[in-house]
Amino acid sequence: LVTDGFSGDASDATHEILLFGDTAVVYSRDGQPHALSAGASFAQAAWYDVMGNPISGGSGMLVGAEPIYVVGADWGAVQTPQEAPAAADDPASDVVLFSNIPDTYVQPVTSESIGADGILTGYAPRNYQAAPGEHISFTLAVYNFSEETREVALSSSDAITLAQDTVTVPPMQCVEVSADFAMPATDTYVDGVITATADGQQTAPSRFRVCVPAEADPKAVFYQGDRRISPLYPPKGTVRAELQDPPDGAYCFILASYVDGVLADVCVSETPQAELTVTQADGCVLRTFVWNSLTEMKPIA
Repeated sequence: LVTDGFSGDASDATHEILLFGDTAVVYSRDGQPHALSAGASFAQAAWYDVMGNPISGGSGMLVGAEPIYVVGADWGAVQTPQEAPAAADDPASDVVLFSNIPDTYVQPVTSESIGADGILTGYAPRNYQAAPGEHISFTLAVYNFSEETREVALSSSDAITLAQDTVTVPPMQCVEVSADFAMPATDTYVDGVITATADGQQTAPSRFRVCVPAEADPKAVFYQGDRRISPLYPPKGTVRAELQDPPDGAYCFILASYVDGVLADVCVSETPQAELTVTQADGCVLRTFVWNSLTEMKPIA
């Protein structure tokens, strides 16, 4: 019990007290030492420092930020703090959206599988995979954590189609809405975004990313000029990678350099050749990637 002071055999407005039965933890409100005002019964109480060592205490003792323990004193009627005013009703914070994407679309998190973010920014979050033009059926869960019924209006980005655009969610309940995501035929990744407005206030959106499958480290040969080089020890200057088995159809061939595991430079090419300039050879490693949605596809159950 945190109090605003105590009454009975003592009265003090400069300290806070945590009271557990006949044991109290006392410390200064502002962290500065203040003299404790204590009544006669406190002379018979047992006093301890923060490590549990017995100390001599009583009225006039300086107590600061480091708490002391008082056992057996007459605390009398403890003054409890005033209740905080009730928070204003906030429909936006009461309503939470969650997109339930089937697990079969989750991108495998392995060294051979990397999403668009991992290639271009060095950060590879877990995302979802779908072939261009493929549809993903999922459900949107709309939670209402308030004690009032919420009228929720839904909207989404272009790739998403919702079965309904308004739902009524009872207090402390969840309503599921059927939804469909269509992977555009020309994109390597798309962000799905669903927003809601609850009683006129916009809620936090539900976001997810869908990528086409990516092949990491395909068969490639690396050159500087006419000299073949190792991707593990590239020299400074312009280097070139040539893809040995380019896939059929449209694809992107990516050549990237990493220094101590951090992306340094990247070249994205639509041909079997890609070039970039290595500015720091020490600790640099070259890696290649192919974005090709037409091959290396794992069946989706």
